[in-house]
Amino acid sequence: MENRQPIGFDRILPDSGILILKVNPKVNEGDGTVEVKIAGGSRNFTNATYKLEMNNRNVFIDKSSGLFHKSNIAIIPLWKEKDKLGVLITTPDRSEAAIKAGRAIQALMDQSSETSDNGQKTLILDAIAAFKSKDFEKSYAIAARGR
Repeated sequence: MENRQPIGFDRILPDSGILILKVNPKVNEGDGTVEVKIAGGSRNFTNATYKLEMNNRNVFIDKSSGLFHKSNIAIIPLWKEKDKLGVLITTPDRSEAAIKAGRAIQALMDQSSETSDNGQKTLILDAIAAFKSKDFEKSYAIAARGR
C-alpha cells in the first residue's frame, strides 16, 4: 500500500489516495513483479487510487488464493487528518459497516473544521474510539449524532 498525495515531487500526480500494489516474488524482475490493483475497474492510472468518499473506489477486496494460503481481506482507506490517511484491513463481510462509519466520521470532521464546537470534537473522538474497537455500528451512530 502506498499513500499517494500531491505533495513535493508528487504534486503532478493525476490522483490521490491509497494505491494497492501486489507483489509476485516468483516472477523474474522486470516481468511484472509488481501489479497495480487499479480501483473501480478503471484501466488507467488517472483513477488508480482507493478513496473513502468514492463509491466504486472505497474498498479493495482480495479473495485470491495461492499455493499455501487463501486471502480474504478488505482494505479500506479511511478519513484524512492533515496529510495523513488511515487504512483499515478487515474482512469483506465487515467492509460495508466500516465504510459507512468511516464516511460519517469524515463528514463530521469536515463539518467540525468549520467551527470550534467542543461537543463536535468529543463526538469525533468517541466515534474514532468505537471505530478503533471495531464497533463500526456504534461508531456510525455516534458520528451521525453530530450531523
